[in-house]
Amino acid sequence: MLSRVVVVVATVLFNWMPGLLAESPVVLGAAQGYVSLIRVIANPAQFDGQRMKVVGYLGRNGLDRSMGVYVSEVDSLNYVPCNSVDLNLKSSVEKTAETLIRQYVVFSAVYHAPPPRAENNGHFDQISDLQPWNAGDHAVQREHP
Repeated sequence: MLSRVVVVVATVLFNWMPGLLAESPVVLGAAQGYVSLIRVIANPAQFDGQRMKVVGYLGRNGLDRSMGVYVSEVDSLNYVPCNSVDLNLKSSVEKTAETLIRQYVVFSAVYHAPPPRAENNGHFDQISDLQPWNAGDHAVQREHP
């Protein structure tokens, strides 16, 4: 009788656990440690006020000298603001950011969702661990005007 109970419990755990784990955002984020910038832009309320680790292309984000993180290099070069999130940089991080402009970067930050009907995708602040993202193939560095 005990062996039947063990088999039933093992079968239930084997069949249900992968589905339960896949739905958990903590488990999904633990594999890579990053949150997709696309997910943040698509679901801002879900991530509002959360600290996360993000990868994106660091570029200028407006006519002033502000910076933002873009989904891709192409979005930055063509100034596609709907595929970017603003960065509120403190002076200590801003110096580092200036040296990393026009590169893919990885950083930790707190995300703040935009108000309803805003024309931006919110912003990141409390930025830490800003560094170049050295994964995959290296992009060809081009001269930018």
